[in-house]
Amino acid sequence: MQQWYKCPNCGAPVALGVRFCGNCGSP
Repeated sequence: MQQWYKCPNCGAPVALGVRFCGNCGSP
């Protein structure tokens, strides 16, 4: 089960361990 955090740039949910926000296209 993955944990998620909100991307600081756009608030999109991002899996922990992912360095970029794929849901909003911002690093």
